[in-house]
Amino acid sequence: MCMLYGWYAFDPQWIAVGMDPDKRCGLMERHWAYFIGFGFPYVVLIKSTSFFVGFGAFLAVFPLCIMLGSVSDFQLPYKNRLEESRSKKEDEPEDVKKEQQIMILPVFALSKKWTLSCLKSINPTSLKKTKLN
Repeated sequence: MCMLYGWYAFDPQWIAVGMDPDKRCGLMERHWAYFIGFGFPYVVLIKSTSFFVGFGAFLAVFPLCIMLGSVSDFQLPYKNRLEESRSKKEDEPEDVKKEQQIMILPVFALSKKWTLSCLKSINPTSLKKTKLN
């Protein structure tokens, strides 16, 4: 739920700049920790109150959520971490370098695979040119 509310906050901005759904899903998979943290207060708000009070409060705060999503830079924490890891010594072992990389959480992998298989069953000739095939 946290990632979903994080998606809700940033989706209007991504649509306004013309970002396609595959790129949006990729951003969610790469920056999953930020979006979980962004949506966490809304989940706590909804789960700690009754149904109507929680969703009523969420709907009241939702415009603020969209405004915060439009001015927030979700890549900044990751940029700082990557810069820190690059500034360390270059002669570190390979396993230490791999540990410092950001983990990608493939939350949309199953839905992408299922959607492509459904589309292939409908019209297999139109998907031959796609890079996901």
